[in-house]
Amino acid sequence: MLPQPMDMVHTVKHEKLPFWAVFLFLKSYFSLIKNIDKNRRKR
Repeated sequence: MLPQPMDMVHTVKHEKLPFWAVFLFLKSYFSLIKNIDKNRRKR
């Protein structure tokens, strides 16, 4: 189960993480989703 983006936004506000850390996480998060999507289409 992947963490939901909205849950991450809530966590970020609570933890007060720097914006760049959030940006990097979202970037890797969406690239991960794209890779999973590609693997599903191959089958």
